[in-house]
Amino acid sequence: MEDFTRYIMLMSRDHKSLKRRVKVDTGASVDVVDKSVVKERGLDIQNYSGPGLVPFTSQTSIMPIGQVEISWHGVGKPKTYTNTFLVVDMDEADCILGHATSSKIGLLSFNHEILHLGLATP
Repeated sequence: MEDFTRYIMLMSRDHKSLKRRVKVDTGASVDVVDKSVVKERGLDIQNYSGPGLVPFTSQTSIMPIGQVEISWHGVGKPKTYTNTFLVVDMDEADCILGHATSSKIGLLSFNHEILHLGLATP
């Protein structure tokens, strides 16, 4: 089964890039980055005053450490994106791209044929 793990290149202020694991989570409403990546890249963490995050597999809320702006691009791809990521302590990936970002950059597409087949009436 596909787990939607890919690799992206995170950029730093000195224009060096580092390959990192990213997961696409179509159920996530935000983009998330592991605190170890932020520390390693020497990025400035900004305050975050929004709500906690509740993972799909848990009822426990996780309060982000802060937020950070990161520029990144897909491995071998020329276009660079800049997103605000919430900083958390996680093991499953270095970054998670949520639904809005995944849709905006074209990672998600809608297959109208399947929808029509699913809603077809006899």
